[in-house]
Amino acid sequence: MPLTVKAVHSVLPDQPGLAFGLPSAALLLGAGPCLANVRLLSSPVVVVTVALASAGSLVLGLRILRRSRLPVGPPGDSLLAGSLDG
Repeated sequence: MPLTVKAVHSVLPDQPGLAFGLPSAALLLGAGPCLANVRLLSSPVVVVTVALASAGSLVLGLRILRRSRLPVGPPGDSLLAGSLDG
């Protein structure tokens, strides 16, 4: 959980509440079948498959979100370049 929160926070640095809330909501949704006593997750193969799919979707979603938040400008132009000049 801490690694997931940090990964989401690195993508959403200006929204710390959302960076904490999204993984928390996903954790609650993931615990739903166990809390509802669903027997589907009794097989280790199913548990590993669901865990790998979950990790893959998190990485894919964070990469897509990070790409959409990258600054647009000419090559070599940085948001920090203007603030370092003075």
